[in-house]
Amino acid sequence: MQMIIQILVMFIMLIASISDIKKMEIPVFLLGGTGVLAFLNMLLAIVFGSFAAEDVMSLMPGALMILISIISRGELGLADGIMMMSLGPVFGLDRAVLGLMTALFFSCIYSIGILVLKKGNRKTRLPFIPFLTAGTGVAFICVNCLAI
Repeated sequence: MQMIIQILVMFIMLIASISDIKKMEIPVFLLGGTGVLAFLNMLLAIVFGSFAAEDVMSLMPGALMILISIISRGELGLADGIMMMSLGPVFGLDRAVLGLMTALFFSCIYSIGILVLKKGNRKTRLPFIPFLTAGTGVAFICVNCLAI
């Protein structure tokens, strides 16, 4: 069941990525969908007795991103933090952090390319959900398929 939830979340993130690229916004129903799936995954962990402190800790990367969004007055999108907060319970703390770090690496490389090619400057706003989707996808593949 957990694998099905993970695949559904990845599908929703793919749709959210397209929306983020086109409109620089994420529809609320997509954020709500990942939130419902994260809640369902935590509920299943409680029912089957596999709920642990790490499940609560998995909310922290997203909570930190939301806090940064509030402090920076939206420089980091609130939807990015909300999406990240949903990823923790679905993929686990280790995979969520791996996905976030990979997303930050990808966005850094992309940003350097934009600066070098003079297609933008340090104030150029970038959609982050596509990077988060790619990073989470890499983490998903590494952990599930390569057994790392």
